[in-house]
Amino acid sequence: MKAKTHPAVLATDLMFGAVIGCGRKADSDSGNLEIGIGDDTVLPEEFAENESSEPGAREMVQASLFEKGVRPGFDMETGRIVVVENASAHCLNPHSDKRFFDLRTECLDIALKNARMIMLQSMRMNMSADNSGGEDIAVAGDPSAEMIVSSANGVLTGAIVVESAESWGNGKYEIAVAAVVTEKLTRDITDRIAGKTVENGKPGKYTLGEWLDAQDLSIMLGPRTFVDNTGVRHYLGIGAADAEAATDAALMIAQTKAQAKAAKFAAFSFPIRIHSKITVRQVTAGDEDLEKEYTEEPEAEPREVRIVLRTEAVHPLSGRKMFVVVAEAIP
Repeated sequence: MKAKTHPAVLATDLMFGAVIGCGRKADSDSGNLEIGIGDDTVLPEEFAENESSEPGAREMVQASLFEKGVRPGFDMETGRIVVVENASAHCLNPHSDKRFFDLRTECLDIALKNARMIMLQSMRMNMSADNSGGEDIAVAGDPSAEMIVSSANGVLTGAIVVESAESWGNGKYEIAVAAVVTEKLTRDITDRIAGKTVENGKPGKYTLGEWLDAQDLSIMLGPRTFVDNTGVRHYLGIGAADAEAATDAALMIAQTKAQAKAAKFAAFSFPIRIHSKITVRQVTAGDEDLEKEYTEEPEAEPREVRIVLRTEAVHPLSGRKMFVVVAEAIP
């Protein structure tokens, strides 16, 4: 079965230029940050993390970054960390599967969680400790127990999503994101939360309303940032839910769900305390027991979350009608 692919490409802060789409494959070699660590406790059995569909959403995001000369990992010259993460779920037919929009959002949640954890680990190893809460990251081996433990604890601030893509084929849906954090992004939102005067950045070309009008919201989901024509950065979230429910009550629930997800995604860049630990024990030769712990707790909440847009769209990959809500988080 031929895979259906839909790049959802997001020029959030003009860091990588204008809106760009891509559909060709790229090399999968993306550096030592290209690993995935999820939390099995939140995943049904049908979820499969970090397994590529063919052609997959992950390859699409990697190819788009490659075309712009951006490589996942830590850039010593700019201090920028770029992470590509994905998650997937078995889905025989997105058009007829009533769970599809829930699977879509849950997969994105997993990919974002993985990206956050990897960024925190890289930040602690490569950047100023001030940016990640000054707490610990450790990798330890215990030869007697044949055990390896990797842990990261700290606060991640200022992460943004710059690219995403979706794909479906051979009974598997996949979503992938490229997330970025820099010291400048961290400082910007930290100072704004603290009430400090923050100079506007380089102005973009559009107002927020004009930018939203120009976006294809049918393929957009999750956190976004946008710098408007005055240089102000907007922290946005796009949520979506099924608009083909059979009853009015179910439609109201779907609208509420889309709004709640939009508000959550809008706060993605805000400080969040992360605790993660991975324990690997060798049970028998060639057989390992993997235990994962992961928790997130917001360190600072938005001063205000406002809804900036409600609309309906047809999701091109599934052909299903959906509610789309865009929210903005105000530091």
